[in-house]
Amino acid sequence: MWTFREKTYSSRLIINLTGFSSPEVAGDVLATAGAEIVDVTVRHGAVRADELATQQQWIEETGLTLLAATAGCTTAKDAVATAYQARDILGSPQVILEVTGLAAKNWPDTAATLDAAGKLLKQGFDLIAVTNGDPVTAHRLLDLGCSGLLLRGGANGPWRGMADIMALRPLRALLPEAVLILDADLARPSEVALALEVGFDAVRTGHGLAGARDPIAMGEAFADAAQAGRTGFDAGLADPPDAGGNDPVLGTPFWHTRPD
Repeated sequence: MWTFREKTYSSRLIINLTGFSSPEVAGDVLATAGAEIVDVTVRHGAVRADELATQQQWIEETGLTLLAATAGCTTAKDAVATAYQARDILGSPQVILEVTGLAAKNWPDTAATLDAAGKLLKQGFDLIAVTNGDPVTAHRLLDLGCSGLLLRGGANGPWRGMADIMALRPLRALLPEAVLILDADLARPSEVALALEVGFDAVRTGHGLAGARDPIAMGEAFADAAQAGRTGFDAGLADPPDAGGNDPVLGTPFWHTRPD
């Protein structure tokens, strides 16, 4: 269980609905994954209000929490306009703020994100900001009033899975009270487990489910991985043993290795 925006959730998966072959498949995946939070991408001037309203109705009928995301925006101005459009259509100030500087790599433009966040928060928006592993930017976004951060890896090219998760891990120790969500192209249950095992509050995914050969079965696998990872974190991970320090001596019973 975790609490976000004064609401308690049992699932630590946030699922982006882009890419699923049909609403029916998406619904089945959400059910098997046990997800309680979903997000939809809103692009200023490219989204029909009736289509977004239809998605909203379907999502609300299932009791899910819906977030709008400004993915695809490359300037602060565009992100602000998109956030207003999302609020007007969905009637909610809850927005995932995303501004990308390197569109080909989907890498956050931190300066533009800070600019947009400052303007939107003054107008009553409730933001989760997409950023990288820079602790200075993370602190500034939280100080402005963002509810949480979506941390994105893969700065130097394609998503590197576990390597990027571990690269982002130090922020957990620096920001122990903040809501930190791993925002990455997770495609394997093992990555989901590792992200939660090292202390992230939740993970956001979409492609890893929609692109699987059997999305419904993968949803179940992601749910099991999330549960295992968080249980491991709560249990307290043992420190790695010293090299050779715990190796038994061949032919010696373990009780003979105890100190006198």
